[in-house]
Amino acid sequence: MDVNTHRRKNIFGLWEIAMRAVVVHLGYEEFGGAEFFSIRVIEILQCRFDNVLVLHAGDLPKFEAIMARTGISLNPQRVRFQTISKGRRSRFLNRFVPSMTLFRLGEIRRLAERVVRDGDVVVSTFAEFPFKRAQLVQALHIPIFVSDRESLLYCGVEACELRRLFRKIHVWLARKYMGLSSVSLADGPVVVNSHWTAEQFRRHYPLADIRVLHHGVSVDLHEGSPGWVPFHEREDSFVIIGRLVKAKRVETAIDIIERVRGLGHEVRLKIIGDGTGDYAAEIFKLAESKPWIDMYPNLSRKELETLVVGQKWGLHCYQFEHYGLAPGELQALGCITFVHDSGGQVEIIDHPAQRYSDVVDAVKKISLVLSSYQLQVSLIANAKASIAHHRGEHFVQKFGSIIEDVAFPQT
Repeated sequence: MDVNTHRRKNIFGLWEIAMRAVVVHLGYEEFGGAEFFSIRVIEILQCRFDNVLVLHAGDLPKFEAIMARTGISLNPQRVRFQTISKGRRSRFLNRFVPSMTLFRLGEIRRLAERVVRDGDVVVSTFAEFPFKRAQLVQALHIPIFVSDRESLLYCGVEACELRRLFRKIHVWLARKYMGLSSVSLADGPVVVNSHWTAEQFRRHYPLADIRVLHHGVSVDLHEGSPGWVPFHEREDSFVIIGRLVKAKRVETAIDIIERVRGLGHEVRLKIIGDGTGDYAAEIFKLAESKPWIDMYPNLSRKELETLVVGQKWGLHCYQFEHYGLAPGELQALGCITFVHDSGGQVEIIDHPAQRYSDVVDAVKKISLVLSSYQLQVSLIANAKASIAHHRGEHFVQKFGSIIEDVAFPQT
């Protein structure tokens, strides 16, 4: 590591020590909620530290692409992305066991161990990372080095006995490789995204210093701003946003809206998101056969908000969502949004009329709301308190305070 990256000249022309933050993340090739969150953390750090080094696996993300996807501007003079899993062992893992995320995380931790010593604070933004240093903040979405039946359900792993046995062996080996234990995560704050996630984390790591901090939602369009569309002027369409991956259950959203239409509600479905692989291909093919579905695979952040703010309804079918950035954004952009009654997303969409247990329940509750103007008015009014609470600036302030407490402890 070049020592000059730790030094700068002050206004008097004298050299002084520069403050550095190190961020560790799995990778940015598949850009979902975890990556969006990581970029938000980097944005906070670049305002408080002279330079921010981001360690990750996979390809280097482009600053222009990050801005287009998130609306967040990172300063290339302060932020540097560095791929660290380049060794022989990493090439073996990527080539022969590409699905073994836990081992890839273990490899990243081992390789990063030498680099994080140069940081004034280290922030992990994906999973459990037991670095042996005091200035560490772990920001987790869900514990993934776990193998009990309940946790596998939350992680989207099918609970057949053979799959569970493989997962148990996988987790045991990965934890050994990572050097992970309940004790190793006892030092430093662990920031989780919802009270539901805190409960899951506490089951596995009871000694951890867990801090619940909702990620919050940052949108440029809001009620009263130019471009905002009043609810009564919006299109009678549902919107679903996010990557086209199996966990999002996009086919379930299509099934729900098709049944709602069968009850006489002439609503459309707009799917904003892209994906690769068989599942995404199936969704595109399914959408082609239904003229009431519109696909928007490559929208910029500005285009996404402009489209969403013109629609009345939001739909989210992820079960046991750790927080629920997508439904939070839909709600903040003025959509009456329906979610599965599970996980942390119910801390955002808190009205029971907007939470469903299965497809039949979803169709029933959606039809009821679509048929009642008074209920719509009530739900919009109820959402305002949640929108005010789940604001991005609240997260920025509180997370920034945690970082400062860890990086600059009071003596």
